[in-house]
Amino acid sequence: MIITSSRRSFSTAICAAVAFLYIQLVSVVASSAAEALEAARFGPLPPTVFAPGGRLHGVERVAREAYPPANDESSCACIALRCGSGDDQFAIISGIGAISPFLHRDESHLFSDDTINDTDKNNDYIPLVLDYEENYDHDAPLSPLSIISPTVVVGVGGRGIDSAVLLRRAEEVSLAIYKSDNGGVEWFMSHSLEGISADSHCIPIGGAARVEAKALVRKLADMAQSSTQSLGSKSGRMLSSSLLAIGINDISGNVDIWRVDPTGQFWSLDAGAVGRAAIEIEAELLNEVRQRLKKNDQEKHDVKDEQQKQPDVSNTDVKTYLSSLKVEDALTLANDCIINGIVSSMKRNDPNLHSNGLLFSSLDKGLRKRLKTAIVRPAPFGMTRTNSIELVRG
Repeated sequence: MIITSSRRSFSTAICAAVAFLYIQLVSVVASSAAEALEAARFGPLPPTVFAPGGRLHGVERVAREAYPPANDESSCACIALRCGSGDDQFAIISGIGAISPFLHRDESHLFSDDTINDTDKNNDYIPLVLDYEENYDHDAPLSPLSIISPTVVVGVGGRGIDSAVLLRRAEEVSLAIYKSDNGGVEWFMSHSLEGISADSHCIPIGGAARVEAKALVRKLADMAQSSTQSLGSKSGRMLSSSLLAIGINDISGNVDIWRVDPTGQFWSLDAGAVGRAAIEIEAELLNEVRQRLKKNDQEKHDVKDEQQKQPDVSNTDVKTYLSSLKVEDALTLANDCIINGIVSSMKRNDPNLHSNGLLFSSLDKGLRKRLKTAIVRPAPFGMTRTNSIELVRG
């Protein structure tokens, strides 16, 4: 059989194309392998060390560690939501603290019908060294929240140790800001409240009340960024933890939510989650908004089609949904997002949770028992009523 010139050219072109695609595939695989080796080699090094490819793998590693997996009990999770509108605006911040991995886990109650309550003696975790003080709850983890002042609440999420350091840093920076603005005060004065002045336009005075959330997060962001730029700085090493701060704006009287990441980036937002299973927690929030949009669309067109395409969710949709919530609904939403986000992620990685109903129920109850929530309600603008911060457990 004789192959013509045109057929020979066509066959040659196909071979060349296949060879080109093969070379591209090999180069991509080789490049990915090289990047993985580079990350493994330079990841443990200080954040100031550049890899040959120009990347700061040390910074990237710390940033990734700020989002631990859902089954990491030694990490924290936190979510903040700005809800309501006008004079009814408020904010909710909810979180789950870390539990030390060096504790004995008692699972004897998992298959019991007893309800977990305040009088239940079957704690999930028992310390190796017991302290028999009656007022101390050994099963309670460290709280990821801190009420800085009557106008500021902060929460942290990420690795347990780093989150504790970041929370302590926020408290110390707040105290330093107040001392600087007021010419220096004693420690006990910085934690006191001296009431409301009629000429202060409902801005609390005394104590750490004049600490603004924006000023606090800016200083924390500067400290985080300095740790990425130099070694041996007074800010110490990078922390695998992010911070959410809720503050009442002195000028507008509205509630602001700020976020600070390990790299020093910070920005204002309406809703967000940090730390353990943060992506899944935010996905739960988006799913709630999506279900509301779907329900509204069905009511508008008077149809009930379960096979209806899921609507896309925009930032405006999230803000509209949150602004329609009352305090009780927002509290339920924040807690459910954390619990469902963590549990859904754990169920994907552990098939036993699908088949073992008692284990799933115990996990849900245990997580809800560890929840800490703060509700921030600003005073109506122009009124002399104090701002309200309510701390809720469970």
